[in-house]
Amino acid sequence: IGIDGKVMELISENYADVNLNVQMIGEKLDRSPYYVSKLFKEITGIGVADYIRKYRINKAKDLIKTTNMKMDDIAKSVGISDARCFNGIFKRVEGISPSKYRDMVK
Repeated sequence: IGIDGKVMELISENYADVNLNVQMIGEKLDRSPYYVSKLFKEITGIGVADYIRKYRINKAKDLIKTTNMKMDDIAKSVGISDARCFNGIFKRVEGISPSKYRDMVK
């Protein structure tokens, strides 16, 4: 398994941790965050932080579709500390707000 696979694995295992970032991933892989970030982007074409954001939003979309959880609870369960921040990230990734997304899929 390459470094990209290891990074993806760590993200899938730790996405709910609000402290998950390139620094933490670098420490877990015993590599510098810069090295991990550079190599990951070379291999995948996407930065580690962007990958984490997209991964979290995809998990949130699943929860929005399949539960009636409040947005604040969804945000916390995918590692985003508050609903306001969650709204901004969701909108940046998906182009619409989480509540509009819920209206579309329910």
